[in-house]
Amino acid sequence: MVLEFWHMLQHIREMFPSLGEAEARVIQTAHQWKFKCFYIYRFSEWLPQTSKRTLMAEAALFNISQAVLKQLGSKVLQEAALLWGIGDDVKKLTRTLSSIQAVLLDAEEKSHSPRSHQLRLWLKELRQVVYEAEDLLDDFSIEVQRRQGMATAGEKISKEVRSFFSSSNQVAYGLKIAHGIQAIRATLDEIAERREMFHLEVQPVESMASKSREQTHSDVPEIVVGREDERERVLNQLLQHSSNCKDNVSVVSIVGIGGLGKTTLAQLLYNDEAVKSHFELKAWVCVSEKFEVKLIIEKIIESCTNQTPGRDLEMDTLRKRLYETMNGKRYLIVLDDVWSEDREKWSRLKGLLKGGAEGSRVMITTRLQNVAKLAATRGVEPYELKGLSERESWSLFQEIAFEGEAMSGRYESIGREILEKCKGVPLAIKTVAGALFFKESESEWIAFKSKGMWEMDDNENDIMPTLKLSYDHLPTHLKHCFAYCSLFPKDYEIDVETLIHLWIAQGFVQSSDPSNRFDVGLGYFKDLLWGSFFQEQKKGKRRNRVICKMHDLMHDLAIAIAGEEISAALAVLKSQDIQDYDSHLRISRHVLLDYWGCRFDKQIHEALSSIVNNTEANKVRTLLGINLVWGFFKLDPVIFSNTTSLRALDMSKFGMSMLSHTVHKLKHLKYFDLSCNKMTVLPEEITELINLEVLKLDDCSKLLQLPKGIGKLSCLFHLGVDGCDSLTCMPHGIGQLCYLRELPLFVIAEGDSESTSAAGAGIGELRYLNNLRGRLVITNLEKLKNSSEGELADLKGKQHLEELSLLWEEREGGIAVGAEAEGILLEALCPHPNLKKLWLKYNCGSECPSWVPSVMNLVELQIVGCQNWKRLPSLDQLPFLAELRLQDMESLEYIEYCGETRSSSSSSSFCSFFPSLKVLGLKRCPKFKGWLTPEAVAVVLPQFPCVSEVKISDCGSISSIPYFPLELITLKLKGGSKELLKQILRMRPSSSPSSLFPPRSSCLNSVKISKILDLDTLPEETLLRLTYSFSSLEMLTINNCPELRTLYPAVPHHLTSLRCLNIWRCEKLDLCDGDDDEMMQQQQLHGGVLLPLLSEVYLNGIPKLSRLPEWFQLAPELLQIWAFNCPIAYMPEWMPKLVHLQTLMINSYGKSASQCVHEDWSKIAHISKISINNVYIHEQAAGEEKFKELEEEEEETPVIEAAEEEQEETSKLLQFFVMNCGMVGRCFQG
Repeated sequence: MVLEFWHMLQHIREMFPSLGEAEARVIQTAHQWKFKCFYIYRFSEWLPQTSKRTLMAEAALFNISQAVLKQLGSKVLQEAALLWGIGDDVKKLTRTLSSIQAVLLDAEEKSHSPRSHQLRLWLKELRQVVYEAEDLLDDFSIEVQRRQGMATAGEKISKEVRSFFSSSNQVAYGLKIAHGIQAIRATLDEIAERREMFHLEVQPVESMASKSREQTHSDVPEIVVGREDERERVLNQLLQHSSNCKDNVSVVSIVGIGGLGKTTLAQLLYNDEAVKSHFELKAWVCVSEKFEVKLIIEKIIESCTNQTPGRDLEMDTLRKRLYETMNGKRYLIVLDDVWSEDREKWSRLKGLLKGGAEGSRVMITTRLQNVAKLAATRGVEPYELKGLSERESWSLFQEIAFEGEAMSGRYESIGREILEKCKGVPLAIKTVAGALFFKESESEWIAFKSKGMWEMDDNENDIMPTLKLSYDHLPTHLKHCFAYCSLFPKDYEIDVETLIHLWIAQGFVQSSDPSNRFDVGLGYFKDLLWGSFFQEQKKGKRRNRVICKMHDLMHDLAIAIAGEEISAALAVLKSQDIQDYDSHLRISRHVLLDYWGCRFDKQIHEALSSIVNNTEANKVRTLLGINLVWGFFKLDPVIFSNTTSLRALDMSKFGMSMLSHTVHKLKHLKYFDLSCNKMTVLPEEITELINLEVLKLDDCSKLLQLPKGIGKLSCLFHLGVDGCDSLTCMPHGIGQLCYLRELPLFVIAEGDSESTSAAGAGIGELRYLNNLRGRLVITNLEKLKNSSEGELADLKGKQHLEELSLLWEEREGGIAVGAEAEGILLEALCPHPNLKKLWLKYNCGSECPSWVPSVMNLVELQIVGCQNWKRLPSLDQLPFLAELRLQDMESLEYIEYCGETRSSSSSSSFCSFFPSLKVLGLKRCPKFKGWLTPEAVAVVLPQFPCVSEVKISDCGSISSIPYFPLELITLKLKGGSKELLKQILRMRPSSSPSSLFPPRSSCLNSVKISKILDLDTLPEETLLRLTYSFSSLEMLTINNCPELRTLYPAVPHHLTSLRCLNIWRCEKLDLCDGDDDEMMQQQQLHGGVLLPLLSEVYLNGIPKLSRLPEWFQLAPELLQIWAFNCPIAYMPEWMPKLVHLQTLMINSYGKSASQCVHEDWSKIAHISKISINNVYIHEQAAGEEKFKELEEEEEETPVIEAAEEEQEETSKLLQFFVMNCGMVGRCFQG
């Protein structure tokens, strides 16, 4: 029989080259032949080696089984089971699954062993049946909720269960569920019988990994490359005096991922000569997992005295001995490889280390940000260690792989490509270089290059076990969250909110309160971030979303952990990947497709068809896509028929104009992304997805309405409708979504009233949505007929809301039939004081609502188009207001300032006046005079203490404006007068009274002045301040100042930090003013350099500029000169002095291009890009795009500053394009 079984194995191996298929068929065959599993073990070494993508994500299985047990214990299922006669089956299934779950954590640990092939197969079978159980029980729960129209199948429906499930139309459904549970119980019983052979033990949920890191020591490793800068910085922290030290000791932390060299850096510092001479006492303690205070104290005493204290000493005796050892001595204690986040233990340890002299230090190395923060001394930031530089990485690689000898060119090329995988992590570099040391042929190096870090042989891979220690220390609930991240490709910017949504959809986030699942998930993310599993958390470019990345090596670890369940970034354009979809989906439950470069219809259809038509498609739980750029795709409804187990589906950017009515078949779906599509309506069948938690419709700009039955989606907590600008109303019942956290847009319907209109939901439905977070925009407020309806929204009850926009339709002249009612309505829309950002647009009332100054947490306030408001209440006492923008306020005359009612103390007045304001924007407020008393009387104003950006446009009546601080960085002034410019530039320090010569320099970096019609020269006082204070100015732009005659002496003598000069449309300006003997004397005094940093000059519309100014030669770093509409007659003799000049563009030159080549070539031959009268002498490109950009300065836009910012970005892009586009050479001869 054994021989026959052997031949069967041979046959299986030939028929099933895929290892996963072969393993499954071997098990099936073994059962058919009545073999016990331990017989198979005898043949396991014959089977091909298992993939290095070892399946270690049993933590996910643990949580899913926990969810299944919870469903099995629900009251409604218990009662239904009795009716169907399967009560015993449910009880047995519960007992069996409970007993298996108890040993799952031990199974995970043992599955890591190279000889645990059969255990991994057992876990694979178990995973399959547990997933089937979850699907079946989810299906039951969904049916109950659908039939009863309730949010959850719980206690409320238990009274109706008997009649519901005994009705004739439910008999067939009941039999289906009953048979399903019986089949699952039978399969699970068979799997449970075989668990004994693995000798699995019960482990507590949060048990730590048994495997630990080797003990470290204080000696410096034999090979160390780089770390000079890091060494110097941490050394300064160790040696410098710290005023933050309490009890004479402070803690210095070194943080980073495993293998980065934290211990090596600590060893270098520990053995540094300066450290040896500075500290009288030193101790090195390797802590690792066991953070026991008594054990640490014993090791400190032993390291300091070279004597081992008795192991049975009482803690008090150890305390006294430690005190005797370090009393009055300046010490350094290194605690290496610390993991503990136990605040109580840290507090006890710090208390025992108080006895040293002033300047004592404790230095810890850890992978966890939380540990560093917990141990840190106040004011001493943890030092976050980064990877080696490219040069240092290559030096270390070469030292190990070739023992420091030079490589041949080909080996070096391959080696550098391999080195990129290591991302500067020293242990990874050593691991890779050590493995390549034994590979002598080029083919072996090429083969090695194609491997992932996780695919290296165990005997040559040190980095993965090191990194895996971090994974082993994670609590169970975080392990599968981390493994799931392998779904995304390397270096991918992961949207944190989307990631948490996906975790929730897969059931990874455990919370008894559905309303705070996102908060719990955010806590999971922060734990992983602080544990160095993520890096580079930052604000994204779009809608201020938070994004993050994974270090490449952490990504490798996630791939190794996730195993075959996740198929990450399958490239649609790679034919091999398309062919492999079938084999991937036999084992993968989570799939991400990379659409990079797709020609939409055909390729996407092929890729999706390969998935949804696969026989295993019903196992797929995640189907996402990336890098798709707006398609035009008609989706085959079959996707909804075959992928019925999907929990998360991304169909964004498909360009769909219609969503299939068969969408209701995705009954388990919890996350559905339909963003950036072209539907005008959604099918009502989508409301049958009652498990749906996240529905994203952002940027569906043609969507007219949401489904009428949206109230059925009782689990929904995120409804993304940002950018759905065509929505006409919100559907009735939206107020029933009590878990809703994200609703960025609420559209008021025509004829809205308290009882709601026929068209859509009334504003009153907002009353019940007090769980809303983030941003809420309420539009079409002019359609509310009853001014008292504002109270129905209960905005004051939405304490979690951070941003609120109240928008009326823009009406010409601010004239509206119900203007008075609009003022009353706005007064009733009072938000909660926790609000941080407030936008008010186009309200036609007569005054600002009285509640604005009481929203004490406001950070940003923008008011646009409220044309009837004549004054604003005092806002200077809002403690956190950082940004104030006013636009299109035609009647606004002043902002109240009640300075005379306050303390006469100048310091008190100074500290309380807009204490946090950083950005001030005033645009098209023609009657605005400034800050006045409530009686519109001018007073002496204090100064803004910390404003850094000021933009004032078309506000020509300003007469009373506060002083600005020297901290001002950016100034943009359009319109107004020369006197206003003088007022703005009378800056003074934020900590001292005004003086003619401020005691310290200004921070002003950029000044842009335009359309100041009476500006003939820069004012004398301003010149003095430019001389003494504005040495930091890097960019100066002057546009459309027709009376401006000279910039001298500011340019070239005083703006020594200037990098970019822009002068446009100044008809009377003489830039050559000052080109005289005095300038030449200054040139000699300064060694021929007055503008050492000036690199770009853009000139346009200066008719008096007949030659390039002489002072250009005082800017040796000049790179670009652009002169359009400037009648320059000739090239000066000093042009060759501008040796760095790369671009010269002149379109009104007095000579033709061919004449310029003949007569002036010796002066300009060193310049790489030259255009004379729109003819490119060296290279040919498409014309005057750069100057079109200069001509189109400051286009008017309805939203404050938005167009200005876009225009600036466009200008930069255009400049980059013109400067870098491929130009065809064109030479002129004879």
